[in-house]
Parts: sequence; C-alpha cells; structure tokens
Amino acid sequence: MFLFNDILVITKPIITHGTTATLDMKFLVKWVVSLDKLAISGFEDEPTSEPPRHAVVQSFIEQFAQDPVAACKYLVERSNPRVDAVTLASLIFKTPELDRTQIGVLLAGNDRLMRAFVDRFHFSGIRIDDALRMFLLAVRLPGDPTAGETLLRGFAHRYFEANRDIISYSRDIAEDLVLWIMQLNDSLYGMYGFALPNHAITLDLVISAFQSKDPHQLVHPSLLSDIYASLKTARINQALTSSHERKYGRQVEMVPSRLPSKMTYEEWSDEIVLRIPERDGRFQIRLLGEGLEFQPDLLDFGRGREQKFRVRGMSLGTKSILFDRSGANAYVVNAEPRNHADPQGGLRQRGQYPNDHGGAGVYEAHFPGRLCVAYGPQTEVLLLSCRHCDSTQMGGGASKAD
Repeated sequence: MFLFNDILVITKPIITHGTTATLDMKFLVKWVVSLDKLAISGFEDEPTSEPPRHAVVQSFIEQFAQDPVAACKYLVERSNPRVDAVTLASLIFKTPELDRTQIGVLLAGNDRLMRAFVDRFHFSGIRIDDALRMFLLAVRLPGDPTAGETLLRGFAHRYFEANRDIISYSRDIAEDLVLWIMQLNDSLYGMYGFALPNHAITLDLVISAFQSKDPHQLVHPSLLSDIYASLKTARINQALTSSHERKYGRQVEMVPSRLPSKMTYEEWSDEIVLRIPERDGRFQIRLLGEGLEFQPDLLDFGRGREQKFRVRGMSLGTKSILFDRSGANAYVVNAEPRNHADPQGGLRQRGQYPNDHGGAGVYEAHFPGRLCVAYGPQTEVLLLSCRHCDSTQMGGGASKAD
C-alpha cells in the first residue's frame, strides 16, 4: 500500500525474479481509496510478554516425549481450524521443551512435516555446513542409520530449494555434499557412524573423494576446502537429550523479553540485549539474516556477559534472524523468552552442547513492519509513509515505486 497526502493506493507487486518484493519492482494497482473516506482501526500496542499457553498445546508437549506421532494426531484433532503440516512444523520448531530425539524420529518418518520444519530455518544465503550445524542443533539423528540418512537427505533437498538461485550444483549433488560432510566429520571425530575414524586424513584426499561423485566439479574446490577447515576447527554436534539439557543448560536472557513483530524499513531497531550468567571468552554469536543488517554482527561474550545489537531490514518480506553460535562453550541454550503460539514474532534458539566444540543455533524473528514499510508474509507490502518515496509513477494499471 502506498500512502499519499490525499489517497491510499493498494497494489500487488509484480515479482519477476526471486520470492520477495522490493521497491524496485513494478506494482499492479488494485484499488485507489480517498483518505477522507478511510478509517483505520485495530492497532494495538506491541505485546511485551508471551500469551498463556493453550491447554491443548501443553498436553501435546507432555505426550510428545512418549509418542510424537500420537501427540501430533491429538493436536490436529483438537485444533480448530485443523492445523496443517506447515503450522504443525512451526509449533514444533518454536517449542523448546520437545524432546530432540523424538523430533528427529518424527521428521524422518514424515516427509511433508520434515520439509516444512527445515523451511522454518530460512537457510537462503547460508553456507551449507553452517546450515547443517544449525539444523542438527534442533534435532537428534534417529538411531536407525537409514532413518538418519533419510533425514539428512531431506535437509539437503530443502537447502537446495532455498538456495537454488545462488548455488551451482544440483539437488543430487547437495545430497552427496551433506553426506560427505558427515563422513568427513566422522573421519575426524568418529561420532555418527558414517565413516571410520581416520586422523591421518588430508584435504587433498577428501576433496578427491568428493570429486569422484562430482566429476564436473559443480561444487568449487574452494568451498570443499572451507568446509574442511571449519570441521577441523569444530566438529558437528547434534542436540542433546532432554536429560542432558536439564543438567547442562544455561540461559540467555533477552531484553526486551519479546522481540517486536514490526520494524521500520531501513531504520535501526531499538537496542536488543543478550545476557549470559557470566563473561565467557569462549562463546560468540554471529548474527545472520537475508535482507537484514546488524550492528554489530558479531557478539563476543569475552568482552562482557551482556552484549547489545541493533537490526534493520534492507528488503521487504518476512525475515528471520539466525544466531550462529561459535567458540568452545557454544552450548548455551535459551529457555526464555519463548514464542509458543504467535506465528509472527519471537526469538528462538535450538539446542545446547556441554562440550568443548563449537555449535550453531537459530533464533527466529518475523517483522511484519510499521510506519514506512510493513514486512508481511510472502510478498504483501504496506507502505504507509516513506521519506525516500518522493514520487511514484502510475499508469496502465501498473506502477513502479522508486
């Protein structure tokens, strides 16, 4: 929507490339409304705390540890309207109490749910080994090797779909690359059973092994080299069992306790504070997010137990913040704040690790927007006022905003 002094123009973006609308695109004019005939209602103050959890959701959580399939069936049957795979995956993604082992088993046996769950990470533009680290902080691979490989292949498929416009290799090669990463990790550390430990393994040897499956070198050797260096520095871990989480967990406190669901286009947010119990020189968080800019983009808790950052949106659409954890003590888990039911906002981190190897976690924040450009799901855009939009051309049913 474009707001002028006397009219409100409601449009639909004409997207010719990508999936997100930008102000450089043309817009199809749908309606033109005179402001003297327009009334606005329904605006509410931004909530500062989480709403109470519904009793059905609480019962779902309690049942999930024993039988995730039955728990999901219970939730679907008692929801009105009935939840679909995307909604169910979103709830699983946002609920930190759910047993990570059971999540892995459930996803490996339900392809639709698995695809929707992986898509919640918004892995576009994230290097594949970093994305794999983040994914495995949210689940534990099933004990059955076939089921574990099924889950990894599913991750590879969704990673490919999220990045198909910016990577040079095919979906099948993405599968091979993910399994190669897990085999390399096991060669170095012997964790998951994808390969026997081999501490004498070299970079030339592992690149040659992968290129036997990729003879045309669609995956550039420099990427393989970077992945090898990353794994040499820190192994790939998976989420802990629920009992270990209770034993080793540490909290990250956020101020404010709930991220805003709305942001102003190209304007910095208020400061967001992350706080851990004590200063830790072996724990950092790198901030990532397509279409987002951070200040700063690296939080080093060796400088203090409290770190601050600001974020602003540089493109339109629903956005996600990825918190890439690194350092020897990258096992901190965030218990609060949580976003149990609101599909539009909140902060989430998945997993924790009581070990001396790095890890990566993911928070998620959606910004439907306010004032200048409202960030909405898919391609819906709300432009209420913007000092950058001094002129707007319209004609022939289409418009282009500069």
